[in-house]
Amino acid sequence: MPHTVGILFVHGIGTQACGDTLLQFGGAVHRWLKGWLQGLARGGDVEMPDTRLQPSPEDPLAPAHTRLVIRPGEGRHEESWLLAESWWADVFRPPRFADLAYWLLAIVPPAIPLHFAPRIRDWLGLFERGSDIRDRAADRAARIRGNRPMARGLGELFVYALLTPLAMVIGLTIQALTLLLMALALAPVGPLRRFTGSVQQQLAASVGDSFIFLTSPFERSAIASRVQRDLGWLAARCEHVVVVAHSQGGAVSHLALEGLSGEGRTPKNMELLITFGSGLRKLFDLRQLLNKPAGWMMVAWSVVGVAS
Repeated sequence: MPHTVGILFVHGIGTQACGDTLLQFGGAVHRWLKGWLQGLARGGDVEMPDTRLQPSPEDPLAPAHTRLVIRPGEGRHEESWLLAESWWADVFRPPRFADLAYWLLAIVPPAIPLHFAPRIRDWLGLFERGSDIRDRAADRAARIRGNRPMARGLGELFVYALLTPLAMVIGLTIQALTLLLMALALAPVGPLRRFTGSVQQQLAASVGDSFIFLTSPFERSAIASRVQRDLGWLAARCEHVVVVAHSQGGAVSHLALEGLSGEGRTPKNMELLITFGSGLRKLFDLRQLLNKPAGWMMVAWSVVGVAS
């Protein structure tokens, strides 16, 4: 294969344009490699002889990508890396704010304290035995407590205990702002209604990504299929492949790789999945709330007192 390493970048929620993630993540990789090679004082360098930030008529299935030629210097063997972007923001339409409003009012606010409270329970080991998942979580919590100084652990517990009630305030604020936006949209004032409509569109285009991912199986499948297609394109051209996913891109990549694994189609040269700021746990909590909103909302708002 012509390229030694292939890196696929998967973006998260937001209004990214095609090529934005490659510019940000790929640019950081290029700068680091260039600085590292120059710091070795071997005369090494990194070149980018071929970069495409938009689809090309010659290869319409090719994602945005760039080729890095790494020359370590001093007669060392050069390598070719292929960096590509899996851009999935265009495979679905943003939801209507009317649909998103219910989610912002009933689902998101109780999910915020749920995000912090389990960490407190993990640290304290407040799990009932008898469940494999709970047993593993309790064992993990015990290892965490055993591998860190007590002072640091107590400090983290104190921070989480403060953040959990703060999460309730944030949730109530989101509900109040959502109701305010709905009320202002009905106001008989042209500029105000246009401003409110613009804010609603921005919310639908950003936060709406998570809403669509959780509520629409068709569009969720389309998003995963895009990542699978881009991964296949990259794997066919590289000896080793790495996926780097940010935010909700971690959940998207997880779904895509899970689908490939279930069908036995995972590329054999797929070496590593790296996620940072992954939203997988948050999406799991939101999915539970969507399935049983009434019961989970009671749990979410009462768990603060139990956990802290």
